Amino acid sequence: MTSNNTSTRRLKIRFMLMQFLLWFTFGTFGIFYIAYIKELGYSSKFIALGLTLATIAGIFAQYFWGYISDLTSRIKVIFLGLLLAMIVTVALFPLAVQVAWMTLAIMILFGITWMPLEALLDSWLLSTDDLPHSEYGNIRSGGSLGFAIVTVIFGTLIVRFGFQVAIIAFALSGTLLFITAITTKTHDSKTPTPMGLKQIRHLLTNPRYVGMLLFSVLIFINHMGVNNFYIYIVQSVGGDEKLIGLAASVAAFAEIIGFVFGGKLQARMKPLTIMLIVAIGYFFRIFLLAQLGSFIGVLLTAALQGLFFSLFLGTFKLYIRDITSIEVLATAQTIGASTYFGIASIIANVVGGLLIDDYGMVYFYRCLTLMSGVAVIYILIWWLVDRKQASKRY
Repeated sequence: MTSNNTSTRRLKIRFMLMQFLLWFTFGTFGIFYIAYIKELGYSSKFIALGLTLATIAGIFAQYFWGYISDLTSRIKVIFLGLLLAMIVTVALFPLAVQVAWMTLAIMILFGITWMPLEALLDSWLLSTDDLPHSEYGNIRSGGSLGFAIVTVIFGTLIVRFGFQVAIIAFALSGTLLFITAITTKTHDSKTPTPMGLKQIRHLLTNPRYVGMLLFSVLIFINHMGVNNFYIYIVQSVGGDEKLIGLAASVAAFAEIIGFVFGGKLQARMKPLTIMLIVAIGYFFRIFLLAQLGSFIGVLLTAALQGLFFSLFLGTFKLYIRDITSIEVLATAQTIGASTYFGIASIIANVVGGLLIDDYGMVYFYRCLTLMSGVAVIYILIWWLVDRKQASKRY
């Protein structure tokens, strides 16, 4: 093995470790803090308001930090700064949640500091010359492994020792991630570029880019609607934080399968074909969740979510990388992440906050099923048009 192959392998392991630690860190806190806020007596409408404000703040933060990353080619520095700010913010959480307005403020800070991290780490990976882009799925599977490991044990730990264990674990794993990232060195594909509004306008007028953003919103109304109100879904079948952790772990292990084998699908199928499979999968996932209102139903649909989420994410990231120039890669990826994790989440929060309190889970499921059906029709039409245009070229 040459020294170049050895260094590439080491860098791949480092990025897998950073993905592992990033999602391990999130798993210690991110999927449980809503349940903790609910236990303090806050309503689903208040929680939906907090999530919506956090998402709006995160959308603007992602736009800003993505643009600055492309302008300066300092993705690593910005990633480290936001990670450090997130660790401090989580440390302040137990004090903030005692007062309503401070609870909203701390959730907004979560949006500003946490939401950009996933897209920035992926942009850092996809902009380096030291790794082939086809390795993205394998590397990203490290994140799913970290999330799977932490969630399978943390629900039980929180029930037994209290929510404070999540704060401590977040600080420790976040610090280890910071150390790993700051000691990782890469050679980027670009140099600082005097980027202006013209390049952003060109990106936002690319029909393939805009089309994929719209599809991601339709898919993630389903995805975020379930994730943001998981505590209500779990409680509706008689579960608690233990079931939340178990379901999240099942989803994460399914993600690993999707990321590892997704690369093979991406080499054989067109992105739109994979996205059509994803849309159909998400439709049946929410349909089954509504029909199988049981412990087993929650776990089964969690596995389907993990599988189709990984297929979506891996295909989306590489598709965006292929249709945009390297000069606007971070901007393209952060706008994408803020769209499917952001705009879709706002819609899901509003829908969930209103429907769950006033009408119950049945109408919540019906609404998400309807939106999933719209996503299937949308991508099917795009797939048929693309196939027709391809046949004309030949």
